[in-house]
Amino acid sequence: MPVIIRHFLLCLKQKKEVTIIKSKKIRALLDHKKFAEELKKLGKTQEEFAEDMDMSDRYVRILSTVDRNVSISLAYAFSQAFGVPIEYLLLVVEDK
Repeated sequence: MPVIIRHFLLCLKQKKEVTIIKSKKIRALLDHKKFAEELKKLGKTQEEFAEDMDMSDRYVRILSTVDRNVSISLAYAFSQAFGVPIEYLLLVVEDK
């Protein structure tokens, strides 16, 4: 894993401000595979989870099938619902 990504994840975990070099663009996406896996572990349907989280079941289906950019507050809400660290659910992508 590149050093800058390790730094990003460490800062995220320690709730520190992240400084990123301008020449590299980094995105943190919700990892759809981990999201779907954690949803399955909960033993709830996508519809039940959507209702619990006050969102559409269509959006939950999308999050279960495609890596998506979500707000940090939504990623945090998912981490709390699943009982996992927020950084576990994120997929860090470096654009070239």
